[in-house]
Amino acid sequence: MRRQNIASEIGISRPLLNRYLSILEDIGLICLLPNYYRSVRQQIASDKKVFFTSTNLVLSILGIKSLPDFAFPDFKGHVFENVAFNELRGKNDEMFYWKRKNKELDFIGISTSGFHAYEIKQSDKVNIREKLIYETYAQELKATSFTMVNGWQKLIEI
Repeated sequence: MRRQNIASEIGISRPLLNRYLSILEDIGLICLLPNYYRSVRQQIASDKKVFFTSTNLVLSILGIKSLPDFAFPDFKGHVFENVAFNELRGKNDEMFYWKRKNKELDFIGISTSGFHAYEIKQSDKVNIREKLIYETYAQELKATSFTMVNGWQKLIEI
């Protein structure tokens, strides 16, 4: 979720939200993921996505005690993406997301093995046309690999 959306949803000013998020990041409860740009200056100025460093914390906040209780369709995609983020940040030295106008990739990971692009979908069903679009974005970025994570089983495999 992006910071600009969070401030309006919880009814506080953006500067106050930024202060709270900075504290949460400093104590290691969240990561603020920048938009990938080749320029470090643009990355710093970019809007950040917020991810919890613990999926258990997310589930606890939502009041979910077990996966069968996971009856919050509005949050399933966010939780799934957060789980993927936590898995991928352990495999990459740096993590970003990538968004330009109507184009977006959920994660960009940079590691000693290369520059990796990831698209995360909760559904087990793969739309081949959609996958080709995301692969094109990865090629545009000159990624050394592209992975589309679709469904819980595929998430376990990464």
